[in-house]
Amino acid sequence: MVRLGVPVRSRCVIDDTFATRDMVVDAKRTAVFRLFTVSEQRVRSFVGDRRRLVEERDGGWPVVRSEERTELQWAKAVTAAVERVHERDPLPVVLAGCVRSTRALLESTRLNSLESIPGNHDRTSWAALHDLAWPLVDRWLRTDRDEALRRLERARSIRRFAGGIEEVWDLAREGRVDLLVVEEQFEVRALVSAGRFERAEGAAAAQVGDGHVVDDAVDDLIEMVLRHGGDAVIVPEGDLVEHGRLAAVLRY
Repeated sequence: MVRLGVPVRSRCVIDDTFATRDMVVDAKRTAVFRLFTVSEQRVRSFVGDRRRLVEERDGGWPVVRSEERTELQWAKAVTAAVERVHERDPLPVVLAGCVRSTRALLESTRLNSLESIPGNHDRTSWAALHDLAWPLVDRWLRTDRDEALRRLERARSIRRFAGGIEEVWDLAREGRVDLLVVEEQFEVRALVSAGRFERAEGAAAAQVGDGHVVDDAVDDLIEMVLRHGGDAVIVPEGDLVEHGRLAAVLRY
């Protein structure tokens, strides 16, 4: 069982694999991120997603400054603690703290920082921090869609573009698809025989020879691309109308 962070469309798929598109959508829209609150006295670490933030309470967290630590010693201790966590689990990061503290941490580490939240947040609740952080993460997530569409345009100019499921299917089987871009509600019922794709319209389509009918070949195509090390991005309805609602950036 996989718990998704968004509602799913009710449907029944009878196949030898389960539907993957809802999970791909969820992975693209529900980023896991880390948030650090930073001050001159205390540093806290949180991990969050769309719905919540959870504070780390072991492994030395939170990091609290002792009276004998100088400013330089404290800065080094904070940097070391943050880098240990980031090396173990390099998530996108939101920093919350005064500009001086967050800037110093960014200059001394290799964090993949999205944006910073100003102010002292030593005692800010996880719910309040989440309300401040999620809009920043959500804005970052939306760049996935925009960047995917830009990559398609660049691919057209250098002739590494394919559009429509019939064309993309065979290229995906060969491992040539680097990025697959699909509209959210696009489904295709198909007859797949020896790996070959053919549209199967209506309930009359049934098993033919060695082939079998796939309720939604788009899901199978997404799996195929991911299996060959490619990526898949789901975009809103209407983004790919001129390309048959599905397009790809090719490796070669």
